[in-house]
Amino acid sequence: MTLDLAAATADEAARRGMTMQDFVGELISEATGVPYDPQGGLPLSA
Repeated sequence: MTLDLAAATADEAARRGMTMQDFVGELISEATGVPYDPQGGLPLSA
């Protein structure tokens, strides 16, 4: 991903009041039909 595209993605996520992770997750969900659940990720620590 180019820096310009990453910045625009972060700006759009912020405009929508979303994290970049959730914004991208929802876009991928729309494209693939696989539901996105922001609580479905693995924890970063045990």
